Amino acid sequence: MKIFSYLIVSFVVLLLIQVQDSQSISAYETDFFTQTNTLIVNYVDNFAPSYEVDVPKDEKYILIQSYSWVRDNVSRYNLVSYSIDGGDFIQIQRKSMGDFSVDIPMDTFHVVTFKALIQYPIEINGISNFSFIPNSPTGDVWFDSGTDVSIQVPYTIILEEKKSRSQITGWSINNSELIPINRNDSGFFETELIHISDGQNVKFFLVRQYWVAVISDMGNVEGSGWYDEGSMVTILAKPSENLFSVDVIDRWEGLEPNPVDNPTQILVNSPLVITAKWNTDYSKALVLGGSIIGLMVSLMIILRKR
Repeated sequence: MKIFSYLIVSFVVLLLIQVQDSQSISAYETDFFTQTNTLIVNYVDNFAPSYEVDVPKDEKYILIQSYSWVRDNVSRYNLVSYSIDGGDFIQIQRKSMGDFSVDIPMDTFHVVTFKALIQYPIEINGISNFSFIPNSPTGDVWFDSGTDVSIQVPYTIILEEKKSRSQITGWSINNSELIPINRNDSGFFETELIHISDGQNVKFFLVRQYWVAVISDMGNVEGSGWYDEGSMVTILAKPSENLFSVDVIDRWEGLEPNPVDNPTQILVNSPLVITAKWNTDYSKALVLGGSIIGLMVSLMIILRKR
């Protein structure tokens, strides 16, 4: 009976050894044919969750990473560099949108680490013709946290040549108090430096202006220029000097109704071309002639008395 029990135990042990050897061979065959290497992807300061990818041994893996991804409702992360297996960081050409890709030969285990920066946007309102100094590193309206930037805008924006334009009068940041801007007919205005630590809202204030042309075929006129919409403007005509006559304003054409006062005030709500129309007054010549005749008569009387 003992011998029989011993045989049964021996048989079970041999069977277990055979099963274990069979599993080892199977595992070896599986590892030989489907062996993989692991690629670990992580981010400096945990700007995104780390992850792993198992790649068949000796295959090339194309690692794809977005240039930008959302941080919260007012900021984003933007890719700046990467390193492989703890080596030096390799700079990446900054872009706002799209995907960055790098080929990783999976001959062994690898770790790729991405570095990114936090960016905030600058929203510009009131004007479409503007530029940043310096420009955004990503070529848009997003700027790296901790940097400083100013905004450059033209003092005037021509809408219709010699008819209408807009002129900058002030600006504000994040709905703060209006900061006035000294008027200028040419060149560019540049804001003070804006520190980027959050999203910024910059608004520019403009006034519509119209060109008033005051012309005349004689004498001199004053009042031509650019004027704010709704402003009152004084125009003036100065007659040319003449020994025998005086030129006087008959009317101003180009206005409704045609005023006759000189100088006169006009309301500017559109581009205007105003022409001075003259009449010639010869009363000066008559007075002068009468004076001459009187003088001659007086001389004749004096001579006769002598």
